[in-house]
Amino acid sequence: MSTIAVDLGSSHLKGVVVLDDGTFAHEPISWRMPPPEPGRPDEHLVDAESILAAVSKLVAQLARHSSVPTDIRLAGQTGSYVLIAEGDSGPALFHSWQDTRGERPADDSGARSSELLLELLGPDWRTRAGVFMKPGLPVSNLWYDLRHGDLPPGARLLTLGGYLCNRWCGAWAVEVTQAATTGLFDTSTMQWHEGVVEALEHRVVMPQLVSHSEPVGSAVFGGHRLDIYPEVGDHHAGVLAAMRESGTGLDEPAVTITIGTAGLAARAVSERRDWTDREVRPFFGSGWLETATRQPSGRHLAGLAQAVSDQVEGICGTPPDPDRLWAAVTSMVLDLGVADHFGSRYRAAAAQLLGGATLQRTMYTGGVLLRNGLLRSRIDAALGAPSTLVGREATLAGLAVLATSHAA
Repeated sequence: MSTIAVDLGSSHLKGVVVLDDGTFAHEPISWRMPPPEPGRPDEHLVDAESILAAVSKLVAQLARHSSVPTDIRLAGQTGSYVLIAEGDSGPALFHSWQDTRGERPADDSGARSSELLLELLGPDWRTRAGVFMKPGLPVSNLWYDLRHGDLPPGARLLTLGGYLCNRWCGAWAVEVTQAATTGLFDTSTMQWHEGVVEALEHRVVMPQLVSHSEPVGSAVFGGHRLDIYPEVGDHHAGVLAAMRESGTGLDEPAVTITIGTAGLAARAVSERRDWTDREVRPFFGSGWLETATRQPSGRHLAGLAQAVSDQVEGICGTPPDPDRLWAAVTSMVLDLGVADHFGSRYRAAAAQLLGGATLQRTMYTGGVLLRNGLLRSRIDAALGAPSTLVGREATLAGLAVLATSHAA
C-alpha cells in the first residue's frame, strides 16, 4: 500500500511515493513548473491545462512504479487560484501568489487598488480573514479585475489543486487550510466571508469547503484507481512535518522557521485568537497556525545568486555550478553580516509569536535552510534554542504524515 504525494510548488512540481510507514520509496522527482504566459511584469499567469497535463503525467509515472498505490495527496502554493469561466468558456489561468495586479494604482489619486478594497471591507476584515492585505492576495486581484470589467459573472473559483481535482474527478471543492490563504475566508465562522462575496458583487461562485481527511473522488492513473484527497497548503504541510520530526505539539514554546521562496515563522496553537501583528489560519485537526510573515527569504538570496550567475556567465561564457554558486553566495552574506540580520529578524519573530515565553525548540524547513548550514548556524546562535532540521522535502514529508496518521 502506498500514497502518491505531489507538491505544486512555485517553480517545480515534485512527487514521491510514500510507503505505509511514512518513508519515501525513492528520491523525490522534480519537474519544472510550466512557464507563465507573456504579460505585464506584475502578472504571473500560467495555463492551468499545461499544469494539469504535467501533473497527470507525473502521477501516472509514479503510479506505474509504486507498490499498490491507493491515493493521491496534494499540497500547493498558498494565496493562489484558478478561475473557470461559466460554461468552461475560454482558457483557465492559474494565478500564483506572484500575480500582484491588486497593487496597481486604482485611480489618479495614486492609491493602490488593495488599499481601496481594505477601506471598503472595514476594520474587522483583517482579524476575521486571518491574513494581511498583501501583494498577490487573491481577493485583491479579483477585486481589481472587477473594477476593470475583467471579472465575468458566474466564474468558478478553485485553488490549483482544486482545479486538478475538478478535472480528474469532477469535484468542486477547496480544503480549508488553502481557502484561508485567499482573503476570501472567514476564520471566525469557518465559511466564505460574506462581506467579501458582496464586495465582489456575487460574481464569483465559491466552491464547497472540505476537510483534508476525506477524499473528494477518484480517478485512474497508470492503471490504478486512486482516491484523490483535496490540496492542502504547502506551508501547513511543512510545519506539520517539522512538528512530527521534532516531537512537538500544539501550544508548545516552539517555532517553525521556513526559508524558501518566502520567509516565515510559525507556531501551532489550540485556540484561535484575534491578533493584529500576525496571520492566523486553520491548521490540521482542531489547531490554528499563527504566522509572522514578510521575513527575510530565499527570494532575496536568489536575486543575489542570479546577479552573480549572470556576471560569471557574461565573463566566462557559461554559468557557474549551482552548488558552488550557493556556497559563494552564502560566504558573501556571512562576510557582509546579512546572515546576522536574518538571525535578528527571526529572533524578533519568534519572540512575537511566543508572547513572553522562552523558546524551547526551533524547527527548520525550506530549501534555502536545507542547503545552507552556515545560515542555519547563525539563526541558531541568535535564537539560542535546540533545533531540528527537516532533512527531506518538508512539504512532501507533511503529506506523508497526513497519509499515515489519523491524528493529524
